Amino acid sequence: TFALPNTCNTTTKPPHIILIHQESVVQPSLFKQLSYDHSVDPFFLSADSNLHPMRVETYGGASWLTEFSLLAGVSTHSFGGMRQFVQTFTQNKLKDTLPQVLERCGYRNVVFYPMMRNFVSNDKFYTSIGLKEIFDMKTQKAPSTQERDRFYYDNSLTELDLHLKASSKPVFFFIQTMSAHWPYDYAFQPEVAVPGGDPGTSPEMHEYLRRIAMSKMDLDFLTNDLRRRFPRERFLIVHYGDHHPMATRMLLGFSSDTEAEDVTLDPDSIGFVTYYAAQGVNYRLPAQPQFDTLDVPYLGTVMLDLAGIPLSDSHKERKRLMYLCKGRYNGCAKRDEILVFHRRLIDSGIMAAR
Repeated sequence: TFALPNTCNTTTKPPHIILIHQESVVQPSLFKQLSYDHSVDPFFLSADSNLHPMRVETYGGASWLTEFSLLAGVSTHSFGGMRQFVQTFTQNKLKDTLPQVLERCGYRNVVFYPMMRNFVSNDKFYTSIGLKEIFDMKTQKAPSTQERDRFYYDNSLTELDLHLKASSKPVFFFIQTMSAHWPYDYAFQPEVAVPGGDPGTSPEMHEYLRRIAMSKMDLDFLTNDLRRRFPRERFLIVHYGDHHPMATRMLLGFSSDTEAEDVTLDPDSIGFVTYYAAQGVNYRLPAQPQFDTLDVPYLGTVMLDLAGIPLSDSHKERKRLMYLCKGRYNGCAKRDEILVFHRRLIDSGIMAAR
């Protein structure tokens, strides 16, 4: 069985961690036939100047599936036909999740959430895995559920400033954005002059690319403001795409009137490939693992490694599996190794089966 540590021994204060859920964001470079302004491409690169593709488990929606796999470190496919409800029936049944590890290491955990906190019962799930502070739409005084990314970044910077004046604890901020969310039949903030698609690009994709350009602008603002306002603090910033936007369905061979539920894809389709990117502000990152594609359940463990957080037994084993399976989880060629891992999680009380 896996032992659960009671303490977290770090030689130095670990960096603050900002994890950004980039709603519906995927790298346009994935589609060679797409003509667009390549000035957005650096948005998707890590500090090592590499693009790190990531395989998610949903297309066009159901962001909570990606959230679960990332935070819990287990594939939603492991729950079969019940996976759409995984956050509901695993409430209070998971230990050693990413937020719980960080909480054990002295972090203050906060979610900046664009919806009302009880959307798909996310608040109950978040609280049960160590994300007890939820700044939802109401708390953030959001005019709508789809604000510009900078709106959420401004709120997090304000809270960070208040926190650092009162505490020396590191923070873990989980920020969720919404600007790139469907629909794409209208111009989001039309007064903002940003490039979209080249001539001949479908209207949906053109609008989507505009929103990606705005996301890049806003992330640049965040990193620059962190560096300017908090020069003595160290930050690890990780952002990722939770799933493809519906705007890519035509590039995957479907018609423009196809609904998300009707987009059926092979598990190895690029329709499940997004990205994750890691950057440091006043913080030099260790080397990132290099795989053709990293499956999303490993990202939490990768983040802990990048932050220099000691790995518990279960995260050490997850890291071993990541290299053994060459970045694959549900599609690992050594399937029995994954199943044994699940059994050990259950026998250790880290994942309750009932």
